[in-house]
Amino acid sequence: MNRKAINDDLGDVSEAELDRLERLLDNWQTPQASPDEIERTIAAASLELRLRATPAESWAQRMLRLLRLVAGELPFMSRSFWVASLLLYVVGLLSLMQLQQTPQLALFALAPVPMLLGLGEALRSRDAGMLELEMSCRYNGASVMLAKLSIAGVYTVALNSAASLWLSGTGTGIRLGELTLVWLTPFTLATAVALAVIMRMRGSQAVLLTLAVWAMCCLLLLLSPELGRWINRLTGDLGMVMAALGGCAALWQGWRVTQRLSTERGADWLETDD
Repeated sequence: MNRKAINDDLGDVSEAELDRLERLLDNWQTPQASPDEIERTIAAASLELRLRATPAESWAQRMLRLLRLVAGELPFMSRSFWVASLLLYVVGLLSLMQLQQTPQLALFALAPVPMLLGLGEALRSRDAGMLELEMSCRYNGASVMLAKLSIAGVYTVALNSAASLWLSGTGTGIRLGELTLVWLTPFTLATAVALAVIMRMRGSQAVLLTLAVWAMCCLLLLLSPELGRWINRLTGDLGMVMAALGGCAALWQGWRVTQRLSTERGADWLETDD
């Protein structure tokens, strides 16, 4: 900036004052901190950062935090989920047994039903438009969804285990381990498919679609003796392999869903459904 521009900007400032200001700026030097002051500042900043740093959680601490979150979310699970799941499971099991169906087929058909209903409950906040709000909370949408999925999964396992215990003790001659392998396969595979559908549709729509497809598959099993006999093969090595593959697929799909909820992708997921 030249002298004329300064005069234009300052207006009524005299030449003498401009000369004094120019000499002052020419002689002014930027203050420099001494090496000792720099070292003390760095040490103080490092100490403050160490004090504020959050130590990395161990695996046990993360699991304990998840269990606390699950316990906190338990009262917020809707009563309709508990009642509908229990009624559908009990009525379906008794009806299939009355139709002279094998215990394996009954467990195979009913195994994923409570979990599929639980998926709709887990994504209720997304359907209600509350996902964006949950993403800003201490426990974001991914954490809440993971807690609700854990509740639904434990509830489903409890129902299937209770049914397996009852069927194995009614003189059917089928061991408890064999019945467990029968229901693990549809439980894990149907959960993986439902989670994949949820990535494309709203929770309630995905649950209804998956339940409808699963009902048609079960109807085919009832009408086809060949397919019904195939279920009996799940009590051996084939059942263990299928259950392991289904479990891996369900865990992978669950991880994908929670990743979309825990990052900025969650907002994109929210907007694409509007």
